[in-house]
Amino acid sequence: VRSLFLLSILSLVISCAPAYQKQAVELVWPKPPDEPRIKFVDIFWSSLDVGKKTGVAETLFGEEEVQGFIKPYGVTVDKQGRIYVTDIGKIMVFDRQNKVFSLMGTEPGNGQVRVPLGITAASDGRIFVADVGPNKVNVYQSSKFVTSVGAEGEFANPTSVAVDERRGFLYVCDSKSHRIGVYTLAGYKFIKNIGKRGEADGEFN
Repeated sequence: VRSLFLLSILSLVISCAPAYQKQAVELVWPKPPDEPRIKFVDIFWSSLDVGKKTGVAETLFGEEEVQGFIKPYGVTVDKQGRIYVTDIGKIMVFDRQNKVFSLMGTEPGNGQVRVPLGITAASDGRIFVADVGPNKVNVYQSSKFVTSVGAEGEFANPTSVAVDERRGFLYVCDSKSHRIGVYTLAGYKFIKNIGKRGEADGEFN
């Protein structure tokens, strides 16, 4: 009976699995004779795509928890080639080179994320995350929370971040305030706002 139960569950898992197969032909854009500028490389479904491969028994009975996407939004890649994806309540980190999967922003405390959206990486390893849950921009180093940018209540809805390392600036897009805040990369001091609500040149909506 137990064997039949396992076989039934296995069939269900297989039938529900995404019908993705490796492409035999390279997918590029634009197509020849134009010179390709974008190439399809791979798809990530869950932690199994890069970390330790979990067997059927572990998947069914939870000896190793499989982390999958709920609502992925932002993505960035650091200097070491690690891929960071923001999702509800977590940041998923895919290290393809070392075949390691990890989570960031899940530890209770100031660095715990709720609804992280925009994310970007600096060359020194710092990761900046815009979280519209608590309306904060968090800074991480080596997957550990370091600090938050801006004063308490400064952001109304921070949705994206970008870094300009040549000039030493951090940009935070605050959609509900219809502005882009400019901060120093060293010390995160506020410099100025770009834009305001409106329809004229240089204004946002």
